[in-house]
Amino acid sequence: MYLGRLALAYRSAMRARFEEHGELSDWGLRPPSIGALRIVARSAPVSQREVSERLGVHPSEIVKVVDQLESYGFVSRVRAEGDRRRYDLTITPKGRKVLQRFSEVSREVDEEFYGALTVREQQQLEKLLAKLVDHHFA
Repeated sequence: MYLGRLALAYRSAMRARFEEHGELSDWGLRPPSIGALRIVARSAPVSQREVSERLGVHPSEIVKVVDQLESYGFVSRVRAEGDRRRYDLTITPKGRKVLQRFSEVSREVDEEFYGALTVREQQQLEKLLAKLVDHHFA
């Protein structure tokens, strides 16, 4: 219904802004990539499995995401001590810089996207969306 259309409009706005900032679109980062980078930045060292679980992305898909992030030098991946099946991820300085840039662009898009609402309406929308998220991800 409306949420699907709203999500589509937001993704389109983000894509357009990324294209304006060539360095972001050139890398081909998608939402799982950015989400993974955020989790690694907050929780490092963190396993690929943990990132997969937090994002709700299948483990085989997260391997592709991490491969991409590692190939760009945004994260480092090393075998965990004591568990040869586990890889621990940490963010690199280059990854922090990209994440900061992405956050700046996201704020620009948010300001423009939600600008159709008053501050009070934005707060109300955020509260309602948080309620939905809490209900479905509790």
